Amino acid sequence: MKATKPPPTGPCIFCEVIGPLEGEHLLPAWTRGVLEEVLGSGYRRHRVFKTENPREMRRWHNPIATHKVHCVCYDCNHRWMKSLEERVKVPLGNLMRHGLQIIPAGDSVRRDLAAWAFKTAAVGQEMPDVDIKPIGLDARRHLYRTGEPPPNVVAWVSPTPAPAFDVVIQSGLVEPFGHGYVSQLAIGRICLSVFGSFASSPLPYRPVSVLAVDPVVIWPRHAVWSQSPTLLVPTESGRLK
Repeated sequence: MKATKPPPTGPCIFCEVIGPLEGEHLLPAWTRGVLEEVLGSGYRRHRVFKTENPREMRRWHNPIATHKVHCVCYDCNHRWMKSLEERVKVPLGNLMRHGLQIIPAGDSVRRDLAAWAFKTAAVGQEMPDVDIKPIGLDARRHLYRTGEPPPNVVAWVSPTPAPAFDVVIQSGLVEPFGHGYVSQLAIGRICLSVFGSFASSPLPYRPVSVLAVDPVVIWPRHAVWSQSPTLLVPTESGRLK
């Protein structure tokens, strides 16, 4: 009889407790059903990018919501993360199906969507072979303790720039000075973006329009802008522009 492989051990990326690490789905299992509604298949293309001299890191055709990353403890996975997942299921599912035809309303809904996007970005940077990990311990600890992204983070929703793909995950440093980072998750008909700063306050950048549609800022509640960033957007050809 084949012996069961013990789970890996180490510090949880959120609460820092050292012990067995659970496999956290990069995307929840329920998203497969929504993507089948939107795209007609749970077996379409998925990509993962990192953006230092941009290159595609990973592409796979197995069903979405099957990839796991061992980086969280049992308590985090089955308590606050599970609760967050349950709260975003309806609004996120609607966005995946309908895009920005349905705008998320209410401070609590937007906060939860931003927290979910930030949590997913933090988990995504723990994937094997990912060497750009800009979301530091203090930022992850803030999410764990407060249930919301740090105050130096801006999050927004825009139409997906890569409709041929079920999922595109991208993260990298904001150039030219490396003052912050951006993480983008294109899923279904939308793209969730997290724009973080390494300083105590958000970088004063305005998210650009995608496909002539203005993005909807979901975090913080009252954003202040001064200029537009040059963000790398994945295209269907596999290039970033």
